Amino acid sequence: MAEQTHRPDPYAVSPAPLPPPPADGRPPTTGTAWAVLAMPFCWALAIPAWLSSLRAAAADGRRDVAEVAYAGSQARAFGIAGVVVGAAGLALAGAGAALALTLVTARLDPADTPAVTVNPEAGPLLERESLMGDRSVWDVALGSCYLVGDLPAEVTTVPVVDCAQPHGGEVYAMKFVGVEIDDVYPGEDAMRANAVDFCGAELEAFVGLPQAESRFAYWFTMPDAYESYHGQSKIRCFLESAADDVVGSARGTGR
Repeated sequence: MAEQTHRPDPYAVSPAPLPPPPADGRPPTTGTAWAVLAMPFCWALAIPAWLSSLRAAAADGRRDVAEVAYAGSQARAFGIAGVVVGAAGLALAGAGAALALTLVTARLDPADTPAVTVNPEAGPLLERESLMGDRSVWDVALGSCYLVGDLPAEVTTVPVVDCAQPHGGEVYAMKFVGVEIDDVYPGEDAMRANAVDFCGAELEAFVGLPQAESRFAYWFTMPDAYESYHGQSKIRCFLESAADDVVGSARGTGR
């Protein structure tokens, strides 16, 4: 019987050669340090790095230098990649957090600020286009209450008080108008007509009574061309009683 000899398959793929040990004579490392270092940064790469380092450690126990070098190099590669990916992720997260903080603290877009409702015929129109008391007419907040007893004929500031205290004035409506037609200011007359229509139309709904029957007068501030082009394009509507005899908001009082 003829002796059979093993003949390798000529079409089989040859295994990749194992990397040689370091040329400087130092023993190859298992890459454990890189695997451990990658764990806080990227588990997806730290796990294969750790498995490769375990394989390298096992080969080191068998004194298989070539396998230690191969598995250790894999552990290092995965570990380094994990550290790089994790550090990049932390940098992106920090940038995202800074951007989010900037957006949160940024000034509210005028388009997102709702206007309050009021009535078109609320009372005599007293136009005062300057600044108000303790708070400027351009700065006073919607819903602020203020004293009217000692206000001069032309008001630049008003003494804002808690609405629970007796007072005579209230900022009852506000809206942003901006520059409306092809970036051209429409003119004072058009802006004044806009303010009259808005503040008058909002007052009746605010107090719940037709203007002719209401005890409150109203007036407003409006932006000029300069203020419109510099982001101060707000119309503010103010209602006033003859004396500081109102307690609480005038909303829905039917007076």
